Amino acid sequence: MILVWAPLLVLVGGLVFLSGFFAGTRLVSVVLLRQERRLARERQAVNDVWQRLQLRYGVDRDECVSDFLDRQQPFSM
Repeated sequence: MILVWAPLLVLVGGLVFLSGFFAGTRLVSVVLLRQERRLARERQAVNDVWQRLQLRYGVDRDECVSDFLDRQQPFSM
C-alpha cells in the first residue's frame, strides 16, 4: 500500500512546491515592476521641476549640481 501512496505524495508535494515557487517569483516580479514604474514617475517629476526652473529662472542643472557638490567637499588643511 505504501508503494502506491508514496510516489503519489511525492508527486503532489512537488506540484505544490512548484506552484508556490512560481507564484512567489510572479509576486516578486510584480513588486519589482511596480517599484520600477514608481521610480520612473519620480524621475520624470524631478526632470519636470528642473525644466520649469530652467525655463522660468534660467537655472542650469549641471551648474547647480556642481555647486552643490563643491559645497559638500570637506575643508582641506
